[in-house]
Amino acid sequence: MTASLKELEADLKLLLKPDQFDDYCPNGLQLEGRSVVRKILSGVTVCRRWGIN
Repeated sequence: MTASLKELEADLKLLLKPDQFDDYCPNGLQLEGRSVVRKILSGVTVCRRWGIN
């Protein structure tokens, strides 16, 4: 399955609402590749403020 990068980014913004998070780093698409997407990689970071060591 493939998807347009712009369509995928728009759908994920609607679903995840990254603009609603007050964060010290940018949320959303971090690295743009080809215009057609075949694979997705996601990552999450946390800090000690949330009690996670």
